[in-house]
Amino acid sequence: MLGPVNAYYSNLIEVPGNGIQKLKHGEEKNTALPGMNRSIHEEVKAYNAISKRFRSSPDMSEKLIMPYSTRFIQQLHAEFYTQLPEEVRLNKGKDGHWKIAPSGTFRAEGLEIGNHLAPPPERLSSYMERFEEFYNPTSNLNRSKIKRIISIAASHHRLAWIHPFSNGNGRIVRLFSEACLLNEKLDASGLWSMSRGLASNKEEYLTRLAKADSPPSGDFDGRGKLSKQMLIEFCIFFLQTAISEIDFMYATLDLHGLLNRIQKFGHMMAAKGDLRPEATIVLCELFLKGQLSKVDAMKITDLSDKTLKITIDALQEMGLLTSKKEGVKMSYYPQYTAKYSSALFPELLPNPTHF
Repeated sequence: MLGPVNAYYSNLIEVPGNGIQKLKHGEEKNTALPGMNRSIHEEVKAYNAISKRFRSSPDMSEKLIMPYSTRFIQQLHAEFYTQLPEEVRLNKGKDGHWKIAPSGTFRAEGLEIGNHLAPPPERLSSYMERFEEFYNPTSNLNRSKIKRIISIAASHHRLAWIHPFSNGNGRIVRLFSEACLLNEKLDASGLWSMSRGLASNKEEYLTRLAKADSPPSGDFDGRGKLSKQMLIEFCIFFLQTAISEIDFMYATLDLHGLLNRIQKFGHMMAAKGDLRPEATIVLCELFLKGQLSKVDAMKITDLSDKTLKITIDALQEMGLLTSKKEGVKMSYYPQYTAKYSSALFPELLPNPTHF
């Protein structure tokens, strides 16, 4: 479920007020609902698709891909933007004319964002080469796990500061950081969301990013063009945000608390007539074991084959369960949808759905 959550919150940083329920419905129906801008929907959907690919890629899990490489970052942008309609990729040049921004290639014009003047286009290749060299996790300088973790935070700002593309830099930077966390096996199989933490502290996130763009404040504030102290403060904020999100999901997934919420949810759905009472038993067992065979489901619910099918079909229709036939054996797997997040995972998403 956290794939759409990541996509939703990353997009929320850029454009506020886009409903996660509409996103999920749009994914299922391949359409955007009234009230949700079509282009925004496509951007969120593309973000989610790339995030899913990260997690299913054996190359990423085996560290055969280096997220800090220029090639990876350009491919990331290309994959993201080729999934978007042309009107989303339009970019206004300095000459005032609108043109389609190229996918996966560095910008060819200067760029000013607020008070930040991004590096000129003729310097982008050298900046990105230095970026790749400095943060390369396989280099002797980055053998320390702690240093590589700090580098995820520092590189988040540095890539945002370089702003290598004509548009989409914010989302690409957050996808890049997601890939870095995954590469270091820090994402806990997708059980926590960095973008949620950044969006929840959006004002501080953007303020600290901007402050890290500042020049040194004195002789003891680093030897480069940018303030070392402000970068340190951004890294502290970034890593504290990550820890807070991990703590939040740890509490949310507490076994006793989650089982209680599943039981309350099941009883409520049964009272409304949307589910049979035995569906609660199935949901609890799926959460505890991650898988349930049809034979075991019949045993624990004491239902006939026909009645079990009605129960399973209802859970599948609600997006809470998926089934898979393996040979002659039918098995069920848990699947949690954003529609019921307020009941099962309170505070994970804003604007909870009322039943």
